[in-house]
Amino acid sequence: MKNKMFIGIFFVFLLSLICLNFVSAYDVDVSLQKYSPYPVTPGETFDIEFKIYNNGDESVDKIALNIADDYPFRVVSDEVNVRNLSAGESEIAEFTVYVEGDALEDEYDIELEYKINDDKESEDFEIKIMPKDVFVNIESVSAFPEKSIPGQSTEIKILIKNDAKSNVRDVIIKINLSDLPFALMNDVSEKKIDSIAYQEHKEILFNLNVLSDAEIKTYKIPVHISYYDSFGNNVARTELISLDVFSEPSMEISVKKSELIENTESKAVIQLVNNGLSNIKFLEIRFINLGNYEITGTDYYYIGDLDSDDYETLEVNIIPKQKNIELVMDLSYRDINNKIYNEQITLKPQVYDVKEAKKIGLIKTSYVGTVFFAIIILVVIFFVYRKIRKKRKNV
Repeated sequence: MKNKMFIGIFFVFLLSLICLNFVSAYDVDVSLQKYSPYPVTPGETFDIEFKIYNNGDESVDKIALNIADDYPFRVVSDEVNVRNLSAGESEIAEFTVYVEGDALEDEYDIELEYKINDDKESEDFEIKIMPKDVFVNIESVSAFPEKSIPGQSTEIKILIKNDAKSNVRDVIIKINLSDLPFALMNDVSEKKIDSIAYQEHKEILFNLNVLSDAEIKTYKIPVHISYYDSFGNNVARTELISLDVFSEPSMEISVKKSELIENTESKAVIQLVNNGLSNIKFLEIRFINLGNYEITGTDYYYIGDLDSDDYETLEVNIIPKQKNIELVMDLSYRDINNKIYNEQITLKPQVYDVKEAKKIGLIKTSYVGTVFFAIIILVVIFFVYRKIRKKRKNV
């Protein structure tokens, strides 16, 4: 009986030793050391390191490690083998992993598989995936009126869209008008949106005054956007929006001076004044002959640029065929945006007849003939007088 009890106790002791040896042999800790870049990006690879630590009392002959191909991860490096890992020692296992391009912004589990001798184990580790681009963007910008006019107010509507594949919060949109000819009507340069859901749009309005001395052109306005993503990270970026300050070209065309005489080659001075806020480019003029006058010189004039608050004059040589004529001018030009304008202007210059022209001094009266005739008359009178006087003396 005692022998049987001794044998039983011996077998229990032996079994305990075997169990202890088994536990110690497989007391291996696996932990995630790091992965880079952080966070990882869809459509790209990243490097990941695991620490293998032998927490047992015995060395481990071989540990084979691999990463399971499980969406959205696909391992692109070979299996890692750790050999003769002594008790209390550690090794680093490195892998290169590809992230599928259509992976959404989220946290995913990556599965590490490892085999110690013939026993298989696996553990999951969390990996953060985030597209590298900023996805809260300005989708569109509109202004009312579409073309802002100096000295007037304009409303800018900015449409914000969230493409971040998750909700974002505390979205701040700030407009920067430094060194620009605009002023906020209510001094509010910053607007806040509590949250924007995935694929949701939000509309932001800013009311501006366009300063009266604003140059006619397209201005770039910086808009700063900041928000917190679903992981609590603060994301910020600056975009530029365009605002057109514009005014339709305007010209005043008049006859500054007319020296036109009926049926006589004479001239008219025509003045072109750019009385608008916008510069005029590539201005060209052609006179259209309607038959009641004749242009003796060129009927085409190229002016080129005519800046705002500037003027140009033309001297046109004309033979009016009647007192009432209409000068018809075809004008072609462009604005600062290269939009083409075509218009026709009709002017009615003053035309004088010969009598009127002499009266106002357009025709200078010549007295040479009159003086010459008077001299002849005087000479004749002188000789007649001498002849008569001579006859009287002879009598």
